[in-house]
Amino acid sequence: MLSKLSPALVSLIIAGLLIFLVLFRFLPRGAGKPITLLLALAIAFVVFRLVFNLPGNWIKYLWLGIGLLCVAALIVYFLALSGSDLLYQNTRESFNPQYDDPVLTELYGAFHRGKVGKWKKLLQSHPDRLHHKQFLDDILRDVVEDSKSNERKLEALKYMLDAGAKIDSSLCHNFTQIAYTGKVDFTELLLQHGADPNCASSPGSKTPLFDIIGGLRNEEKIIEVLVRHGADVNAKIYLEQFKENLTPLLFAAYLGYWRCCKAFLENGADLNYKNKDGISVKDYLLQMAKNPDNLEYYKTPDFLQLIEQIKQY
Repeated sequence: MLSKLSPALVSLIIAGLLIFLVLFRFLPRGAGKPITLLLALAIAFVVFRLVFNLPGNWIKYLWLGIGLLCVAALIVYFLALSGSDLLYQNTRESFNPQYDDPVLTELYGAFHRGKVGKWKKLLQSHPDRLHHKQFLDDILRDVVEDSKSNERKLEALKYMLDAGAKIDSSLCHNFTQIAYTGKVDFTELLLQHGADPNCASSPGSKTPLFDIIGGLRNEEKIIEVLVRHGADVNAKIYLEQFKENLTPLLFAAYLGYWRCCKAFLENGADLNYKNKDGISVKDYLLQMAKNPDNLEYYKTPDFLQLIEQIKQY
């Protein structure tokens, strides 16, 4: 048996090294290291390598290998859906603000680790820290850096806002980033406590409805929440990239984010707004659907659904 395993192990090592080199050659930095995929491919190789070296009734080993691969594929699929750090590695440096005030340091540590009880006690003992703008901005950035919403941090932030902490335009950047990362619950909480859905980090810059286009997840829900709290779905911003004034809908159409287009329409976007060439958003999209050079768009279900939606207007 050892003589049969040794060639397989040697082949496995060689195959593993090749797969490793290929993945790291073509995947950009920060895209994550798909270790699970590497292991799955290696397992597949060794299973089939052993199958062809096993005498007699080897069919059962084949089915066993296929079954194991199916289980591995399901695990990888659910890890990918959850955005788990087991599958995607965050290569950014961890945010770790420094404070001269030991109370703020302790508060930030409690928030970062989700220790809600300690957080509440510290704020009760030091209510003046509720109004420290830089500290509030820092914990919003901590929320941004999480791969998904954290219920304990949501509870802690709600407690702080309910106790009197104020949200103003100086926090626009991290508020927008929270929306961009698809954290619907945090976005709504901040809007309920005074965040401006039409804020801009600087005069003339994009509002949140522009910035969340192409976000990490939940764009449709984020758009609905922002508009429900007063975001101007037909706001116009001049963008140097396009040399014209764009609405969020036209901007999303230019960039090809069809689900965002659908969400903007469902929330009152103006299809008749005209671009610098005098073409309405509606006609622009319908022309794209008819253009033979753009037939690949018909392979995208989101685009087809958008065109059908537009035809109803």
